[in-house]
Amino acid sequence: MTCAFPLETFKPQVERFHKFLGFVDASLLRFCKLKFPVQKLRLSIGPLDVIGSSFFLDKWIGLAVENEVKELNFHLMSRNTVHLPRTIELDDMYILPQAIFSAKSITTLEVCGCKLEQLSGSAGFHFLKNVKLVNVLLNEQIVQMLITECPLLENLLLHYCSDGDEEPYDIDDLNKELPELPVGDLYFRLDWLCYEA
Repeated sequence: MTCAFPLETFKPQVERFHKFLGFVDASLLRFCKLKFPVQKLRLSIGPLDVIGSSFFLDKWIGLAVENEVKELNFHLMSRNTVHLPRTIELDDMYILPQAIFSAKSITTLEVCGCKLEQLSGSAGFHFLKNVKLVNVLLNEQIVQMLITECPLLENLLLHYCSDGDEEPYDIDDLNKELPELPVGDLYFRLDWLCYEA
């Protein structure tokens, strides 16, 4: 069964979303010009909104990093992340910009529905304590970086995360690194996406 909807059906939602993008963009720019520090940046975007908004998301993350953000919480639901777990199309996921890795002041990072790509250097997460990654594509290098280069890390949650391959990370290798962390309690949970051929 195939259903088709005229494009005019979605026009009001698209127009509202573009107004929302403009409002958030203008607000962030105004706060940055006034030199207000960004304590928390939280954003949740629905399935129809992710496509075409990556320019704004990159810009907002850059502004937040420049203004010493403490908490970043991005819940980006593409049409593939609405119901977890399910097969995802790797090419459709938003790629978190490298600027995030230079966020020296960040203490909490929560991301859902993105890709974290290969690091082009070391991370500047000197104060990072809490990491929650849900339905995120990332490679083992990034997981190792979070474990070894974040001296204050207390909470690490990887839920439905994968590197996009059929095989998940080697849990034994990750567990060998965990006892070396200078933390009191570490909550570490790994779940994996199932991919269908």
